[in-house]
Amino acid sequence: MPNTKFFGYTVRSIVVSDKQRSRNMGDDGNRWVLKLVCLALAVTATGCTTPVILQQRVVEVEKIVLKDTAGNIRFEVTVKEDGSLVQTLRDKKGNERIALMVDAEGVARQSLFGEDGQKRVHSYVFPTDHPQSAGMAGTDILNREGKIALESYIDSERVTRHILHDENEKSGVLSYVFPADHPKLPGWTGADILNKEGKTALRSVIDSQRVARHQLFNENGAIRIGSYVNPTDHPKMAELAGTEWINGNSGAWMRINTAKDGGAYHEFMDKDNKERFSMNLFNSGRVNQLFSDRNGKERISLNVYTGGLANQLFLDATGVTRSITYTNQDGYAGFDLLDSKENSRFQAMTLPNGKVAQSFMDREKNVKASTTVTNDGQVTHYVEKGALETIWDNRGWIMLGIEALRSYNNK
Repeated sequence: MPNTKFFGYTVRSIVVSDKQRSRNMGDDGNRWVLKLVCLALAVTATGCTTPVILQQRVVEVEKIVLKDTAGNIRFEVTVKEDGSLVQTLRDKKGNERIALMVDAEGVARQSLFGEDGQKRVHSYVFPTDHPQSAGMAGTDILNREGKIALESYIDSERVTRHILHDENEKSGVLSYVFPADHPKLPGWTGADILNKEGKTALRSVIDSQRVARHQLFNENGAIRIGSYVNPTDHPKMAELAGTEWINGNSGAWMRINTAKDGGAYHEFMDKDNKERFSMNLFNSGRVNQLFSDRNGKERISLNVYTGGLANQLFLDATGVTRSITYTNQDGYAGFDLLDSKENSRFQAMTLPNGKVAQSFMDREKNVKASTTVTNDGQVTHYVEKGALETIWDNRGWIMLGIEALRSYNNK
């Protein structure tokens, strides 16, 4: 076979067959030429994108091997049958220490090995048209047993992830940052702490609306406690901060929170997510308790106001107030009954001076009858002219259809 001039050196052509490859390179000068060829290949494999052209002449081989003076293979470049290109660097004992590869799927890989041959670092970049991991790039760091201890990568959705594993590659810490245009979790950033089964036990995250959240999970992955703080410019609940306690079996749960208006609230929900009981302290100073039915309708409301008024309201199933009991700072105490339109129809009251009174009203809130008892025992009774009066005596109910003609009739 004819010889080829290469940078002033004579290089003999190399014939390679499937069973045997000839690596007779000639004199010492030719050995240096081969090293230069290997160096060019190494530069190309580690990131050089510009092809190296050497006087328009190419030495074509399927495998290149370099040995040291002791005959140990130290460097190897191979094209495998599946089309993968592999470059291997070995230490003086012949142990593989660095491997560079472009595999048959176009994935660029780099692996670093310990002196015992155990892989310790692995990096990879997937092509953008890869069917499962398009554009994914990352690095794995392995422990001495060959199990992954740390993963850092950017996945096909451009989510940046950083994972720390235990010796079983399960429990550990997972941190992540989602891109601002992610279709489901735009801009989310956070960290999960995993239990021994690899399930999230604790999560701290800032979501797409910049709400800071802290969540605790049970062993089945269900949230049991969740805390949150909303930003000052939240579109609906600015500066809301609170904590929720959630039943892991989708049962009753409760919530405590504070709002921008300065109020503090404590709510209890049933398994259907209906509020059944709440305690509220408003910024105005009002204190409130609410009891609701299974449909979430308020039925009882207890209130204490800053002015000294305290009342208790009873509501029907439609949410209409039907009864009010109250007392205030001036010594008044009373009881009202209301109709379905919340018009007062009956009132009973005690006054600061000891007087007791009761009144009956029609639908237009006009007093139709009233009774007053003073401290000295005087009783005053009023019935509107023409009204039908019902009187109770020791014989039972007596209906007296009389027209009141006494002087107080026209008061």
